[in-house]
Amino acid sequence: MLRYMVQLWSEQRKSRPTEPLVPVVPLLVYHGRSQSVRSSFAELFGRELPQTLTSYIPRFVAEVLNLTELPDSEIPPTPAPLSAGLWALKYARTQTEKTLSALDRLAATVGKALVEHETFAILKLYLIAASPYEPAELIEMVNRLLQTAFFREEVVNTAEKLKQEGRREGAREERRRTAERLLAREFSVAEVAEITGLTEAEVQAIAAQERE
Repeated sequence: MLRYMVQLWSEQRKSRPTEPLVPVVPLLVYHGRSQSVRSSFAELFGRELPQTLTSYIPRFVAEVLNLTELPDSEIPPTPAPLSAGLWALKYARTQTEKTLSALDRLAATVGKALVEHETFAILKLYLIAASPYEPAELIEMVNRLLQTAFFREEVVNTAEKLKQEGRREGAREERRRTAERLLAREFSVAEVAEITGLTEAEVQAIAAQERE
């Protein structure tokens, strides 16, 4: 957080060098597993430092929204993109079904404005990546739980795409392992490329890594 603050000040200094720096109010949305989170940067340095060093400790506090302690009833229903993000951050990793149901209610309430918002693409990817379920399991869950058709379609399409990409990545990794075995048996680069479907340049790169 301090790095981001310094970056903002650095950009301001470059663009408006004669103006005084503008204060930055840091806001931390916490959704970790711990029930408590520090809001003061100085607390990270501990309490046992010599008095002569305390004046060198950077001192700033952050406004903290601790989602682990926030009751569901206090998650604001509007604006919808903010509400969707808070539900996803709070429950996507641990209670995917609850997240999907909450987002489904939002979609039914506000309509396609939710999925058309610029943040929704990021939200979908986070929901799928953070979920403990495999894409195929998530697709089954989405089809079973979601009642809002356009929202269900958006999530399913993204999960299907990621599932296909995962298959392609898995197949590529298998070709790479096959190439390593063939090279170890002294097959030529051209032979390995023909067998695995990799390019000769890719096989040469694998061979170079094996020699390191």
